[in-house]
Amino acid sequence: VNFEEMQNSKRSFTITQALYICNKAMGSASKIREYQKVIKWFSLANFFLKGKLSQFSYSCAIRAAHKLGDDERVLILTRKVRNDKSLEMDSAMYKYSLISALTLKRWITSLEIIDDMKKKDLIPESYHFTLAIDAVAKYADPKDAVKIVDTLLEDMIIKNRRPNMLAYDAALTASIRAADTKMASHLIEKMKKNGIKPDIRFYNNLMKVYVSKAKIKNTILDTSVNMEPKVPEIIKKMLSENIVPDKYSFIFAITEIGLLKGAAAATKFLADSASGKFGESSNSALNIQVFNSVFEVLSREGQVDQAVNLMRQAKAR
Repeated sequence: VNFEEMQNSKRSFTITQALYICNKAMGSASKIREYQKVIKWFSLANFFLKGKLSQFSYSCAIRAAHKLGDDERVLILTRKVRNDKSLEMDSAMYKYSLISALTLKRWITSLEIIDDMKKKDLIPESYHFTLAIDAVAKYADPKDAVKIVDTLLEDMIIKNRRPNMLAYDAALTASIRAADTKMASHLIEKMKKNGIKPDIRFYNNLMKVYVSKAKIKNTILDTSVNMEPKVPEIIKKMLSENIVPDKYSFIFAITEIGLLKGAAAATKFLADSASGKFGESSNSALNIQVFNSVFEVLSREGQVDQAVNLMRQAKAR
């Protein structure tokens, strides 16, 4: 039996025969990664059975839609399965739906999916929580995101799903967007409590939180509070933990210092770094991009001659 024969109804098929043939075809197409064919056979089965498809049918179609990057279809199909009492969502279906919700920037849908798992007495895995945290941190209102992310992290621990580095890294995105340094410090304490050591990626993202706060202070010209640069302290902490700062670490430090203390302080920090203050291994990270970050600070303050001299030094290196 081929697709066209069934589609044109040249033979009469019982519902059982139609479901069997379509499911076998979907399974075979899925095995050889012919995902467009999976969707075609699913649509044909849907026509014959008027929506009353099997668990296997939906499982094949959802996976195929995911592989094809058809996120809208993934959410439509998984919603049908979630709402049909005769069907059950499995862990993979929930994962695909959370990935699609993240891709489509639908953070509320991500929370609904997590809630649906709980209602059905399915404990979300760490990767389910992490996908939801990532969506909320990136696309919810920054202030709301910080609170929701913290709740999700607590929920992970309660459900005995230990947050990993990916979860904390995703959560830190909310702090960056909200420029919430308290939340960032809170995350570090949680990581330590759960026995997870921050890596260079996490520390660099932590630096972004302080840069974001410095930018806000600089934009609103707030002189009521004297903010001291925190990124250089983070670099020292990294070194104490044998983590070598990279070019981004120094760029974030220079950007924050430039915003809070001005070009002279940013230039001095670069000179200290080049002289080996942060170790010889760190010195190798001082490439043209790092020098360019100081160049931007000098240019912003109209110090053209100093900026030109700096670029000459960079070329000489």
